[in-house]
Amino acid sequence: MNPNIFKVETVDHLNFLAHGVLAASLLNASISLGLFDALSEFPKTREDLEKSLGLDT
Repeated sequence: MNPNIFKVETVDHLNFLAHGVLAASLLNASISLGLFDALSEFPKTREDLEKSLGLDT
């Protein structure tokens, strides 16, 4: 058996793991920086939605 096969698979798995850790840390950083605060500004209830659209009577 060729021992280089295992080296390639190990590098691929480590590369995959490194990208996963990087993506998770970037997502965590963006959440902690408040880049998703716009999502919290959406109306939560029907009444809030009606007020924001000017439909309240």
